[in-house]
Amino acid sequence: MQEEIAALERQRRRLKQSLAVLRMPEAIANECLERRTGRPDTELIRDRPEEELIQEISLISEIKAILLQTLANIEQQQSDNRAVRQRMEFDWSEKKVAHENDAVNCNLRNQSTNTLFKPGATRCSNEQSTEIYWEKFTRETLDMFHNCRHKSEQLRNTLDAILTNAARDLRTQADSVERALATRISCMEEIREKMEIDLRTVLQRLADTEIQIDKLKVAIRNMDYAMMVVQTRLDNRNQRPRVENCRDQPQNLLIAEVKSLEVGTSSMNAQLKQEEDVKQELINRRNELEREIMLKRRTIAIDRDRCQLLRSHFPSSTALSGY
Repeated sequence: MQEEIAALERQRRRLKQSLAVLRMPEAIANECLERRTGRPDTELIRDRPEEELIQEISLISEIKAILLQTLANIEQQQSDNRAVRQRMEFDWSEKKVAHENDAVNCNLRNQSTNTLFKPGATRCSNEQSTEIYWEKFTRETLDMFHNCRHKSEQLRNTLDAILTNAARDLRTQADSVERALATRISCMEEIREKMEIDLRTVLQRLADTEIQIDKLKVAIRNMDYAMMVVQTRLDNRNQRPRVENCRDQPQNLLIAEVKSLEVGTSSMNAQLKQEEDVKQELINRRNELEREIMLKRRTIAIDRDRCQLLRSHFPSSTALSGY
């Protein structure tokens, strides 16, 4: 029984060590969930990593409850073991005394010098037990010992299976969380890279549009200069005296040129307006892409630089099993 008590005590210490180590994955999972709540609003979704983290916390809680209940069972069993050991020690001590007493009696002879008349010894004490009761008591003690040791051995085997399965389940779930995080980070990186390509395209189009706008403004300004020349010519010709102020061929050509310049200027202004609208759309798109890229980078930083770094300290299966 002493060996069984020592063996169960070793398992009890192992269980307490496992419970102490279990605080680390619990803290890591909760910290990861807490940090992921710091994601930007548009990225604050219930994705696969969050579901796996919630499942991990639930698993840890279940395992913790089982281990605590098992610890209570072990402590109760250890108390029973010590009680049985104490009863056996008392019984063994009394039987040892009785054995020594009978051994002395076996060695008594007529020639022995330590014999005396003791006439009162023939009376039976009320406290004396019967042979049947003695045998029953001894069997009960032995049965109690065997049953208690068997229960203790079963509890040790059960604990070993619990710790082994718990460590395996925790590591399996931890691997699932880490795969989900890695997949999410890879997906976000891919989206960010595509957005950066789109942003470069938008910036190039924006630069081309601004160049085109500058060209249109120069062309419109040149047409304004041409319009001023034509209108000045017409105004000068209108200053001709009396009959000389006639609508001749040059006059008609100047008027036609004014109309042509007006049409061209109107067309260029419409084109300029269209290009400026395109420019504004590109600016809006650029701002949107820059914001989305910034949000993606913040989300990636939380998952990769914080959560993955935390999870690199997740205990091994050996540590989780109490060794």
